[in-house]
Amino acid sequence: MPLARLLRALPDAVPRLLAFALALVFVYPLALMLLESLQAPGARSATRALFVGLPTLESWRLAFAGVPLARGLLNSMAVAALALPLTLAIAALGGFALTQISRRAQALAVTLLLLSASIPLTAVWIPRFVLFESLGLVGTWAPLIAPALAGGSPVFVLLYFLALRRVPSDLVEAARLEGLGWLALWWQVMLPLVRPTTVAVGLLAFVQVWGNFMEAVLYLKSPATQTAPLLLHALDLMGPTQWTVLMAGACAVTAPVVVAFLLLQKFLVANEREGSWSGR
Repeated sequence: MPLARLLRALPDAVPRLLAFALALVFVYPLALMLLESLQAPGARSATRALFVGLPTLESWRLAFAGVPLARGLLNSMAVAALALPLTLAIAALGGFALTQISRRAQALAVTLLLLSASIPLTAVWIPRFVLFESLGLVGTWAPLIAPALAGGSPVFVLLYFLALRRVPSDLVEAARLEGLGWLALWWQVMLPLVRPTTVAVGLLAFVQVWGNFMEAVLYLKSPATQTAPLLLHALDLMGPTQWTVLMAGACAVTAPVVVAFLLLQKFLVANEREGSWSGR
């Protein structure tokens, strides 16, 4: 009997076990990075010995003392604060616009977006650099924020399009009959219905902007404008003997992304539990 109950419960437990195993894959590097950062500078790697001495914050102190990491984190926050609203607004507007055109035009637009998403970033580095240099914007945050003017990524526009296309056309027509313009319809009706998509795109866009290293290398010259990934690279240049210091810096740079995910995941979970307007 206990074995029979176990076999009956097994199909329901498999998805949870798989989710737990997948979570471990992502959590393990973060836990190891934190463990390494709490070792004394120059200590033996914690991967070879779990207990290499009492935890200490000395590596954290050296990380912030060795490079202006605090300023880099603030700079990254400023860039994200400027880029994220633009990314969400343009991507959502683009996705909404795609839902209002004919099926043939939608197919063409989606094809072009997919082709755009497949273009390697390395292929556009030189044209972008020449453009921003001619505009006198090299050395500023403008090149890092500029992709937000195109929705951040074609994938973000597609995500909004897939979400907004499921809004019933009757609801759109009713809102139009009530006198709502297209902008008011987008803001007051469409966006509230796809709030989980906005959260998901916002998280993806934040990760994209926060971890933008190559663009920062190309365009940011002054130490006063450098972002957190650049300063983390500066810690890496200190050499392998400062491994724990590098891990402390990596924890500091990774922490905002982890915090953002933990704070916003409840919106995704709530949507999954409560269902949605379309009955999904």
